[in-house]
Amino acid sequence: MIRLPRLKRRLTPVEVRRSLIRLESDAVGRYLFGEVPAGHEREFYCLDDHTWVWREQWAESGRDITQTVRYEVRPDGIIKNVDGVYKKLDHNELENLKAAMRIYHQAVKSTVYGYGASQNLMIQS
Repeated sequence: MIRLPRLKRRLTPVEVRRSLIRLESDAVGRYLFGEVPAGHEREFYCLDDHTWVWREQWAESGRDITQTVRYEVRPDGIIKNVDGVYKKLDHNELENLKAAMRIYHQAVKSTVYGYGASQNLMIQS
């Protein structure tokens, strides 16, 4: 289980939520899809009950490149939002995302919050 540092002041609920998201992504989400390439930053996290975010950032030819994908869970399916372009997930991508969500929750529960046994939970490609 990961220990949080002691703070000098009480955090607001918004600050607590942001800190937990960062902690979960740093401990689990960034590694869920394998090694993070050198020079890359990766985040994968559950923003709220209806939104998942995958973000990767790297430098290429002297420019910073950021790719952000938001997955919005709706009653009629999961919608992928990339740079404002919305698209319904195909079957394979939907199944992969569902597996990632399940593994993320299991790993966060055991690694970050100390519930249950830890397992090798990385997605195999």
